Amino acid sequence: MTEKAVKHVLYISYDGMTDSLGESQVISYLKELSKKGFKFTIISFEKKKAFEQKKHAIQKITDECNILWCPAMYTKKPPVISTLFDLWKMKKMAAALEKEHQYDVVHCRSYIAAMAGLYLKKITKGKIKFIFDMRGFWIEERVEGGMWDLKKPLFKIVYSFFKSQEQKFYQQSDKIVSLTDAGKGYIVKAEGINEKKIGVVPTCVDFELFKLTDLQQRNDLKKQLKIDADAKVFVYAGAVGGSYTTDLILKVYYYYKLYFKHTHLLLLAKDSLNADSLVTLDELEIKPDEITIIQSPFREVYRYLNIGSLGYVFYAKGWSNIARSPTKMGEYLACGLPTLVYGDIGDVNKLKNDLEIFITGDISQGSCFGLFAEIEKSTKAPQIMRSEAYEYCSLEKGVKFYDNIYHELMGETV
Repeated sequence: MTEKAVKHVLYISYDGMTDSLGESQVISYLKELSKKGFKFTIISFEKKKAFEQKKHAIQKITDECNILWCPAMYTKKPPVISTLFDLWKMKKMAAALEKEHQYDVVHCRSYIAAMAGLYLKKITKGKIKFIFDMRGFWIEERVEGGMWDLKKPLFKIVYSFFKSQEQKFYQQSDKIVSLTDAGKGYIVKAEGINEKKIGVVPTCVDFELFKLTDLQQRNDLKKQLKIDADAKVFVYAGAVGGSYTTDLILKVYYYYKLYFKHTHLLLLAKDSLNADSLVTLDELEIKPDEITIIQSPFREVYRYLNIGSLGYVFYAKGWSNIARSPTKMGEYLACGLPTLVYGDIGDVNKLKNDLEIFITGDISQGSCFGLFAEIEKSTKAPQIMRSEAYEYCSLEKGVKFYDNIYHELMGETV
């Protein structure tokens, strides 16, 4: 490709690239898409601690891929005002970069970034193509997760404002990306958007990174963590708080312990957490020494998943779950780990016959014991679970999806 033929994409994310999510769900895609002839600029908003720890590692990756990374610092407080300040910075950066590079596409991850994308489309008089990569129903997630209390006048105003913006994203974007068919179906039916405008791709996994380890490696890691070699390890990887209350982890683990007897709970927490601070431990007769809490670097997570016997995915119940595609579900399955899912999440019900997924809508002894009996009977080998998951959520599938969208918006065929 000549320099003139290279297509430029501005990728805007309010998530940081030094966050695990940014590395797994942005950098990994753009790294591969760069090999297909696209040139990327990334605007991201970084949390101070993560940025200090990982900025050089991420900068090395972006430099190697000829990606221009323009990080800004995330502002946490005060609520609402901090977000408006960050949005002002985002728009200012985007406009300056657009003036210099004249991008073909602005690819916006979720709602805050989409506001900057809408702004760019306006100032370029529609020349730039705008992708609203929604990642879920963010507004409802904030309400259902307790972050926006609609009984308070301020949050009622914020809610109404973002709902009006959402309508603009739906109407004025050139392409909408949903993580689930269920989410797409709602937008088509309730919002009257042409289904051809909406693409669907689940959160995808780098199977080269999330790989299987051998028995010796697994035993060595268990020994290092002081977990008995024959203990059945219940794994939860991800955030804690908001839609991710620890009570929903500990209660399921309690039944897991009752059923299998010799067990251990492994929490791969994104947040700082101490076993003694988990308030329901005494009530559920769970001892702190049967819990291991790890804050693992993203590229080491697969090692811990491999020592698991069962992975757990959950969100607090809420309507917004129809648009969720759990990142961890794919990572568990890539590491040959059967997955227990709590609740009606995204397209999971459609997938249960194709993947090693077990679903419960009720955390009770009877319901959990029934599922554990099914899991115990399963003879599916880790390599088979992995192969089935690859068809559904491989990074290669995600890269092909976005490659097709970029070419479509640029009026080209792949």
